[in-house]
Amino acid sequence: ENHVLRKVTTSGFVSTLAGTGEAGFVDGPLDEARFCEPWGILVDSKGTIFVSDSENNCIRKVTSGEVTTIAGDGEEDGDFADNDEEDPDDEDLGSIARFKYPRGIALDSCGNLIVVDLGNHCIRKVTTAQEREGIVTTVAGNGEEGAG
Repeated sequence: ENHVLRKVTTSGFVSTLAGTGEAGFVDGPLDEARFCEPWGILVDSKGTIFVSDSENNCIRKVTSGEVTTIAGDGEEDGDFADNDEEDPDDEDLGSIARFKYPRGIALDSCGNLIVVDLGNHCIRKVTTAQEREGIVTTVAGNGEEGAG
């Protein structure tokens, strides 16, 4: 529970990649950003790091020395909301989507993120293409426990 992203080299050297060590929700330079229980992490073919920041109920991106939030709003008790019906030119599009304890994260064959939204009992897709980044759609489940 140190709320940071760590890098471990093949020789076993451990270093802090991003985060201050203090829980919080702050985007910005790697050494100023704050996370709250980062859970799932992956690196795409371009070296971009994506993180499901579980207690902040959002998906974060680490690239070019910066941490940014691409989906979710950092609210403490996320609800269930997609943003695929919103205006794609809206700069805050990603903050409209709501998660509740996102956990596992993976890439699909198109480079989109597939996220286990634990608290909302569903699987979500988050687009990563620059012109459409942060659009969230639900691919399985409807927000209700046991729904199929």
